[in-house]
Amino acid sequence: MKLVTNITINYRPVSLLPQFSKTLEKLYSKKLCNFINKHKLLTDSQYRFKTNQSTSLALTELTEETTNSIDKKKFAVGAFIDLKKAFNTTDHELLIRKLEKYGMWRVALNWLRSYLRDRYQFVKMGEHKSECLNIVCGVPQGSLFGPLLFNMYIHDACKVSAIFVICWWHKFSSFWWKLTATLVHNHLRNL
Repeated sequence: MKLVTNITINYRPVSLLPQFSKTLEKLYSKKLCNFINKHKLLTDSQYRFKTNQSTSLALTELTEETTNSIDKKKFAVGAFIDLKKAFNTTDHELLIRKLEKYGMWRVALNWLRSYLRDRYQFVKMGEHKSECLNIVCGVPQGSLFGPLLFNMYIHDACKVSAIFVICWWHKFSSFWWKLTATLVHNHLRNL
């Protein structure tokens, strides 16, 4: 399928990062992964950008949860949300506060804050270039640890409710409810 070039949603920002930055990111990413694993910060329901996880495992979990619900005479309702533009919405200060809450060292947080701020973007088409604007949210796409930072930003969404099962994979988030008929009836009656 050929990309339609005049439709803006077919484009995404990519950060042009110097090689030195990528070297620092690799070191930082390794430390951040060790921190996350040591403190078990990511849930088992996250399959994207996680070592030894895959879309296949996410689909297996989805199938098992749905089958188990049906076998137990419960309802299974699924919703699938496209998160491909979500990297652009990561609030830098909220991400820093979350990492601080999880116990990340102040020196690492200061480095990350410095890494995320004072970034600028512009659009260039042919010879035309827009003005530079400050980037106030989003993790750098094309960076080594941008996906890991995004995982940390959204990981607590997996814990929103006991009746939700949330599973993150590839460019989609899936969540489905395991509900008993009584629970559904009570919720509908209260509407």
